Amino acid sequence: MSKNKGTFLSSEGESAFGGKSPKWEALTMAAAVVIVIFLAIYGEPFDFARDKPGRTIAQGRQTYFVFSKEKGPKVTEVVIDPFDPRRGERQTMSVKVNYPEPVRSVAVTMKLDGGDYTYPLTLVSGTDRDGTWEGSWRAEDTHDVIYKAAVVAEGPDDGERGRTTTIWLTLR
Repeated sequence: MSKNKGTFLSSEGESAFGGKSPKWEALTMAAAVVIVIFLAIYGEPFDFARDKPGRTIAQGRQTYFVFSKEKGPKVTEVVIDPFDPRRGERQTMSVKVNYPEPVRSVAVTMKLDGGDYTYPLTLVSGTDRDGTWEGSWRAEDTHDVIYKAAVVAEGPDDGERGRTTTIWLTLR
């Protein structure tokens, strides 16, 4: 009976795992199998901290419901259409905002690979106290690595703090 029975042998007849115990060999093989299965499913290692450039998380029109404890105007919904525009393609963003006092303005700052681009939104339905604000623009830059949006809603300009709400959406 061979002393190496049940172990993986190298071409020299020694344990392929440097003489480690069979339990260690089994654990290492199980980990290798999991990695192989993962690569077979996803095709490449996946970086969970940052999506790969050129990969898209969502397509078409996307709706986001927003909840915050801000004292200023309440941004409750953001619609981005399309979510993943190509450079030069038209993109539209709609934002629902409500507040007991009139909302003065709503704007969106898109933080992209090449810099920040700010677009004012206009009230398209409802009232300045409970309405939908919308803007449309041509995508001026790529968003392969950086793709964030800051929605800024401003309430009355009476010198009080807490009359402006900024909601950040990390899109990639």
